[in-house]
Amino acid sequence: MDMIGSATLTDVFENTCRAFPQKECIVFEDRQGTVESFTYERAEALVKRYACILASHNIIRGDRVLVHMHNCPAWIFTWLACARIGAVMVPLNVLSGDFELDYCIEHTRATALVTEPEFFERFVELRKQHFCLKTIFLARMTSAQRGAIVLDAEIDGAQDKGTPVAISNDDDLMWLFTSGTTSRPKAVQLTHANAVFAGMFGSKWWKVTPEDRHMLVLPLFHVNAQFISVMPVLTAGATLIMNEVFSASRYIEQVRRHRATIASLVATTLTMILNQPENALDARNDLRLVMYAIGLPREKLISFQERFNAPLCELWGMSKHLARQQLIHLTVICGLTVSV
Repeated sequence: MDMIGSATLTDVFENTCRAFPQKECIVFEDRQGTVESFTYERAEALVKRYACILASHNIIRGDRVLVHMHNCPAWIFTWLACARIGAVMVPLNVLSGDFELDYCIEHTRATALVTEPEFFERFVELRKQHFCLKTIFLARMTSAQRGAIVLDAEIDGAQDKGTPVAISNDDDLMWLFTSGTTSRPKAVQLTHANAVFAGMFGSKWWKVTPEDRHMLVLPLFHVNAQFISVMPVLTAGATLIMNEVFSASRYIEQVRRHRATIASLVATTLTMILNQPENALDARNDLRLVMYAIGLPREKLISFQERFNAPLCELWGMSKHLARQQLIHLTVICGLTVSV
């Protein structure tokens, strides 16, 4: 059975938008605690307008587009907009220093960058050394900024051009940089098929339904957030509860308030949450599954499950091997033949 066929990320997203237009797609809480919600219908309209803006500023199929932002809806919309026009998104770690950023720009020969005001001046200086980086787009602001294209200022005038650019799902969707533990970071090429498979695998293996609400606090520039959180949500028509930053002291309260049913963490964040003072309401939540990466001592695993009444599921993966590992798991466990 061929689970993917010729489907691209755009196909998956648009199919879900047609099926659940009025359902919450993203619920975003920023670092000040302000909450904003987007239905699938509104998210799709914004993605199309983002794509129109990028295209109108000469971003074409195959161009690399750097994305350097904290978790926010604009990050998701940019990812989906790049996919729609065939551009290749290159997520950057917001904690990277100029040395790392200089290398990423040079290595990818990116023609454009999408960032937020906090980082604008930094990239203005970096652009002086990289003539390939012609355009800077700014998200999360509405006022004009010299030397940049302000996305929100162009949204109203952007016209949906309808049909996405014709691409193959073997085309690159994004390049993700490794950590560079043993040498300089490598740009791992991930295709539309990789993302589509991640969504199918995650939604089926973790039994994600449209009623699920997935809590995301891990950074979107990492493959964990992209393939373990975002793709299964978009595939199943669930809701992504996205926080701009992780707060151990507020995490369980946010889980309760947003009625999260699924979450993805790492051992460090699990431990930080466990280290918070106990509360009589800790176990009163809707969590049915918490996925985590990196080994956790058994005593901490048991303590977390008992205290928060939430079963844990340990995962393993990395940018270079995630799609292959998922393929092996799904084939062995479900007895399926897949094509990627």
